[in-house]
Amino acid sequence: MATVLVIGGTGQVGSATVRALLKEHSSVKVRVGTRNASDGKKKLGKLADSVQVVQVSADDEKTWPAAFHGVSAVMIVRPGDGGGNSVVRLAGAAAATPSVQAVLLSTGFATADPSTPLMRSMLQLEQDAFRAVERHGKAFTLLRPHFFMENFLAPGFIGEKSFELPLQPDVNFSHIAVADIASVAAAVLAAPAVHNRRTYTLTGPDLKVKELGTVLSKVTGRKISVESLSDAEQRARWAKVGMPAPAIDAFASIYGQVASGALAYHTNAVRDVLGRDATSFQQWAQDHAHAFSVKK
Repeated sequence: MATVLVIGGTGQVGSATVRALLKEHSSVKVRVGTRNASDGKKKLGKLADSVQVVQVSADDEKTWPAAFHGVSAVMIVRPGDGGGNSVVRLAGAAAATPSVQAVLLSTGFATADPSTPLMRSMLQLEQDAFRAVERHGKAFTLLRPHFFMENFLAPGFIGEKSFELPLQPDVNFSHIAVADIASVAAAVLAAPAVHNRRTYTLTGPDLKVKELGTVLSKVTGRKISVESLSDAEQRARWAKVGMPAPAIDAFASIYGQVASGALAYHTNAVRDVLGRDATSFQQWAQDHAHAFSVKK
């Protein structure tokens, strides 16, 4: 039985990938890598009973042998704080392990447009990680998910009658459900040789912002209109609900990319890997309808 290691397996994409592996690829043994194994088990909850949780840190080489031992494929999820050097070190360490045949990197959000500091740093991270793996002759696959649909679940977006975004109603952009990212990642980890040197830009269908409001109105049964906020207004709302400053800057940069039209397209990558279409926003909204209910 092959063993795969998911580094960052307690986060949003990582934990979803663990669930997808257990559900869709039962012949694979799953190991979760985290900076603190004890905390990792707590974050995974009952999921920890079905996997092996190990400590692995880019800053502590002593954790590497046990984490990578016997592993055939490694997934590294780019942390929310960027973690460029850490990602590259871990990619190189994984590739240097004899048993490891492939490394999968999920950047979390990226485009091929290097016009902003965020995108330039992301592209540099991808290139450095690829070189670190290629140096050892191992397979490498890159996932570039577009805007997460789950971002809409964050506080400060959807009210009783409005859907508030720092975007104009006619802005067009594509998004992707985290479950779809996870299923693609799990498929790659289960058969990495098939996906060697492939870059998958993961999107669902592209929609206009005003169409999101229409979908949510149907799902919730109440009229939800789109309210366009300025960058300053949105930052103030995020700060009001307690979002830390670095996260606010990151989200603002992402929305700047969306507003520029950088995500105004869709790909067939999900279908290419999974043989099915990506989840539509309408289906995702129906699956998460409880999150959009108004709390009395």
